[in-house]
Amino acid sequence: MHQVARPTVLGGDNVPADVLRLIEETERRFQRGEPAEALAILNKSSSKSPWISNAIGVCHLRLHDARSAQYAFQSLASDGVYLRPDVPAVFRLNLALARLESGNLIGFAAALKSVSPADCPAVTKYREVFRRWRRSLSLGERLRFAFTGEAFPPLRLDFPPGELW
Repeated sequence: MHQVARPTVLGGDNVPADVLRLIEETERRFQRGEPAEALAILNKSSSKSPWISNAIGVCHLRLHDARSAQYAFQSLASDGVYLRPDVPAVFRLNLALARLESGNLIGFAAALKSVSPADCPAVTKYREVFRRWRRSLSLGERLRFAFTGEAFPPLRLDFPPGELW
């Protein structure tokens, strides 16, 4: 099978050309606001590539299906308890976003902290949203978040969640 290298995007992984084409088609569908169509295309693929699993999870994020997104990313980025440092950082970032989407803000913050901007530049925009949100909280709201993990007002992203690479 022909391999296409995407070192600056995929951390040096060699990604099969058919997988790369599917990810690029997913990206085009996202740009047109069609995550459900992207998911349908990805679900027809027989590929077992973790990049396809990641793209499927991002589709679920964009469709606001937190449970399915978390399921997709949990197996990619976690060993069940701990985040796996040996996987691409974007997988850990997307797991953080699935946790956010499911209302687990403490889990979101912990997973977000595990992602270095050097490994995944997209993390910067999510950290900025989180920083702005924390700054907007009153002292009482910050204390409630720190001690209970409950968040009001909720953290909202002002852009579609999830990163393909």
